[in-house]
Amino acid sequence: MNCCKALRPVIVWGLATFFYFYENLLNVSVAVMKPELTQAFGCSAEQFGSLAAYFFIAYGLMQIPAGILVDKFGPRKLVTVACAFCALGTAVFAYADVLWIAKIGRIFIGVGASFALVCCLKLAMRWFSVKYFAFFTGASVTIGYLGSVVTFVGFEKFVSYVGWRELLQYGAVIGGILSIILYLVVRDAPEDDNTTELTADKPTELSICQGLLVVVKNPQVWLTSVYASLMFVPMMVFAGLWATPFLMEAYGYERALASSTASFAFLGFAVGAPCFGWVSDKIGKRNLPMYIASITVFALISYMIYLPIPIGLGKLLFFALGFCSTGFVVAFSVVRESNPILIAGAAIGFINTCNALGGAFLQPLVGKLLDLRLRAEGVIHIVPTLEDYRIVLAVLPISVVMAFVLLLFIKETNCKPVD
Repeated sequence: MNCCKALRPVIVWGLATFFYFYENLLNVSVAVMKPELTQAFGCSAEQFGSLAAYFFIAYGLMQIPAGILVDKFGPRKLVTVACAFCALGTAVFAYADVLWIAKIGRIFIGVGASFALVCCLKLAMRWFSVKYFAFFTGASVTIGYLGSVVTFVGFEKFVSYVGWRELLQYGAVIGGILSIILYLVVRDAPEDDNTTELTADKPTELSICQGLLVVVKNPQVWLTSVYASLMFVPMMVFAGLWATPFLMEAYGYERALASSTASFAFLGFAVGAPCFGWVSDKIGKRNLPMYIASITVFALISYMIYLPIPIGLGKLLFFALGFCSTGFVVAFSVVRESNPILIAGAAIGFINTCNALGGAFLQPLVGKLLDLRLRAEGVIHIVPTLEDYRIVLAVLPISVVMAFVLLLFIKETNCKPVD
């Protein structure tokens, strides 16, 4: 009995984290299924990019409301409903016979996914001592992004074996079962927890509006949020969507090899996420790790686009890209330290929104540029060449250069919050 009671916090947090794993798996699944989806819906590169981006549009727009709703109604109800939304969206996607219905499915998945991490962190706050919060934050991100790794490594085989529609149908069933388990097992707090939420944790409508106003009027928040969004572009746009088609169509990789190679970016991201934060805390500086991340990501993404990617080196390059990209995570600390604690949630929601909307804009933009490139050559709906990809994917190193320039104007907080 005592053993079960001791494991209860881990089980509660673990189930919520498995939902985060599940939604990450659904998020990047379209990258592995590009040939099947392109054929099923007859979509161009731009349309394929927009199909993937609808997830991020919904995810980004829901970031701030998600935090407010979890504070008001508690993580148990919200994580259950969110998982059900993901399952419903997956089912809609699986049975879609036209592109616009598939996009609706992606929107449902994005709405549900927007609650995943915030519910994990809220449960970690209530079920564990505050001294372990940083550990469980890093662990949540690591486990969540392992879902992306599993997608790239395992989905290809299942898609070839059972078909993409059937695979998504199974995914919808798993999500439905998981939502029931979440409702039955997860609780907002331990039974003996008599603490009440702080007033700031249950803000009034006025305090929410005031907090958001303070956030959007802070130049540091804008600079840091746009920096983070631009730095996250290589992960969301390249590793998360276009890397697998790039390796298949430009270098002739088999799909299994291309998807497994791209998956190493997410493995590197999972490993790097806690490392950059730890180094930043250790040296008492925020900007230096972000400078290092900007320079290394620029070098890596430029190499991967404009120089050959040997099969033996590909996985190492993608791992390094994912690892170094996590330097942008330090920007979350900068935003937190640039605002009073009472509006920290709104500030974090704002930077999350910028990150998601950056991917939502650039994923279809790459597809649009590919289509324009092919039309300029007098052809359409053919496989892009290596030269086509190299011209279009120039937006990736350009975004990192823009991030570096913005970093020059971001003030060093020295790891000290304003309050």
